[in-house]
Amino acid sequence: MQAKLVAVATAACLCLVAAVHAKPTRSALDHVRSLVVSRVGVDQSDQLWSWNAVEANVTLISPRGELRTLDIDTDVKALDVDSARGLVVLGADMTSVRVIGFDGKVTSRFRLSAASNGISWLDGDRIAVTPERTSSLVEIWSASTQSRIRTVGEVPPINVPARGAVLNRAMLVQFNDQRQELAVFDAFYGNLTVFDPSGRVIRTAQITHPRLGANMVWLKDLDQNAKAQGESSTPTFYNYARMSMSKDGVIWLGEDGPTAESITLAKMLPNGKVERKSLSVPECASVRYEVWQDQLVFFREPKSPRKQCTAIKEVPR
Repeated sequence: MQAKLVAVATAACLCLVAAVHAKPTRSALDHVRSLVVSRVGVDQSDQLWSWNAVEANVTLISPRGELRTLDIDTDVKALDVDSARGLVVLGADMTSVRVIGFDGKVTSRFRLSAASNGISWLDGDRIAVTPERTSSLVEIWSASTQSRIRTVGEVPPINVPARGAVLNRAMLVQFNDQRQELAVFDAFYGNLTVFDPSGRVIRTAQITHPRLGANMVWLKDLDQNAKAQGESSTPTFYNYARMSMSKDGVIWLGEDGPTAESITLAKMLPNGKVERKSLSVPECASVRYEVWQDQLVFFREPKSPRKQCTAIKEVPR
C-alpha cells in the first residue's frame, strides 16, 4: 500500500512539473493576443501575467490556457505578479508598497524609505526595489515583517542640484528563480549588474543604445538651460523601455528596427556578449516585448500615442 502511495505521489509530482514546463497552447496564445497590455511578465510557474492600466486589472494565463483576472485600482507605478503569492505593487507615489492576493485582499502594506521606480518578487516573502537616488542599486524588503532586510550594490548617491540637471537612475529589475539571479539594468546608460541571493555581484555587462549619444547631448543642453534659469531638474529617462530575462539568463531588450514594421532584438548573453537581430513584426512593431518560452509577446501601452496592439512571434533561431 505504501509503495502505491509513493508511486501515486511521484506521478502527481511529474504531472505538476510537466504542467509547469508545458508549451503554451493555442488557447493560451489566443488569450494573449486578445489582451490590452500596459505591463507584462512571466512568473515562477511559467504563467504569463498582464496589467491593463486602463481597465485596472491583472490577467494571469497558464501555458494550458487557464485564465484568471483580478480587478485592483490605478495606483500603480510598477508591479510584479506571482500565481502563488499574488501581486506586489509599487504605488504611484513611488514609496508605498502593497501585496494583494488573488482574492483581492491586501495582505501587507508598508512604505519604503526612498522613492523607487522598480519592484520584483524574489523568493519567499522577499521583495526587491530599485531606489532612484540613494547609495544602493537595490533594497531588499520582507513583506511579512514590512521591513528592509539589506541594501545591495553600493553606488554614489544622486544629489539634487540647486541649479542644473541630473538624471535619476532609470532601473529595470527582474529575478530569475531557476538561476537564483537578480538582474538590475540601467535603462539609460545600458549597464547590467547581476547579483546572487547573498547580494554578491556575479556578472556585469554593457550595451550602448543607438540614441545614447544624442540623448547625452540633450542632457547637457538641459543642464545648461537649467543653470542659466536658476532651476533644478531631475528627469528619469529610459533609452530601453523594458527588459525580459529568459530562463537561460539572457537579457532581452528592444531597439527600433531598420524599417517601421520591424524591431531589433538586442540580447545580452550571460558571458557579456551583445547580439542584435532584426525581426519583422508588422502587426505590432514595438520595442516592448516579453519572452514566454519560445514566444515573443509584443505590445504597446494603451496610453501610447501609437495604436495599441498585441502580437506574438516565435523566438527566431
